[in-house]
Amino acid sequence: MKLVKIQSDFINQLRSIDSKVRTKKERPYIGIVLKVNNLDYFAPLASPKPKHKTMKSNIDLIKIDKGNLGVIDLENMIPIPSSEVIHFDFNDCNEKERTLLTNQHREISKIEKTIHENSNKVYTYCENKKEPFYSRCVNFKKIEDVVLENYSITENEKKL
Repeated sequence: MKLVKIQSDFINQLRSIDSKVRTKKERPYIGIVLKVNNLDYFAPLASPKPKHKTMKSNIDLIKIDKGNLGVIDLENMIPIPSSEVIHFDFNDCNEKERTLLTNQHREISKIEKTIHENSNKVYTYCENKKEPFYSRCVNFKKIEDVVLENYSITENEKKL
């Protein structure tokens, strides 16, 4: 599972459709790409904060190394066309960022199966309004419709 960035213009476009799409001013939008509902989805990473260590890890919030390295916020995952994904080299980051990203990447690879399972559950629960956290989720279907309508999605991107 690779860490990637996504285009800020794309985030701004989605934010105009759904206000729950989070923006990061002054910082790149970094996360992982997952397959959900036969589409690529981008799940954002949150940098480590003291509160992450005490927060309970649950289906929509996955702690990275017990919160020491941040979290993956699945309720904020968004469908992403490959044209909006930016592959980057950790070596292009400053030393502090490079160390954090390298450690996050290492720990994420250890919990990859859980991330995939939880992302599909979060999608299903939010679409069916089955869990209390659904009110915090982005509107997956609405954003999917916009992405499918406005971006060229190849058959390879749709396949599981």
